Amino acid sequence: MRGIRANGNVGDHRQASRWFKAAVGGLLFTALSACNALIQPSPTPSPTTGASLLPPQPHVESQTVDQLYSTAGPFLHTSGDLEVIAFRCTIVEGTFCWFGEGPQDGPVPADLARRVVDQVGAKAIENTIRNEVLIECSRPTGRGLSLCEIDWGWGAGWEPLPLE
Repeated sequence: MRGIRANGNVGDHRQASRWFKAAVGGLLFTALSACNALIQPSPTPSPTTGASLLPPQPHVESQTVDQLYSTAGPFLHTSGDLEVIAFRCTIVEGTFCWFGEGPQDGPVPADLARRVVDQVGAKAIENTIRNEVLIECSRPTGRGLSLCEIDWGWGAGWEPLPLE
């Protein structure tokens, strides 16, 4: 098909159309190749740098337990040659830990309570009866290595709570 072009010359429109399509295709291919070269693949995580999807095991850190002993006040009991503290933690309508029978008896400072709940595991506490756990720690009088146990409230009794 021949016709008059916009510049007034006579020529084949199909041939011009093919040239135009080839030029646009070439430019598009070049642009996509350049973009692909800029995109670097993410490094494959090695086994030593991979993140675990499992929650950390319930535990309590030794510095946290030392702070609990120092804030227990009259709730620090002596039994023979051992110092013993017992406290409860809950996540109902907030994060709270306390010594004694009720939250009003001997509240644990909020930042320390949050740390305990984070170390034990908020999800683990959430899955207990009444969303509450009872923790008891003992150590030789005058500072020593503490041993802690936890009662999840499921009727299984006391279980060891690792100290890190």
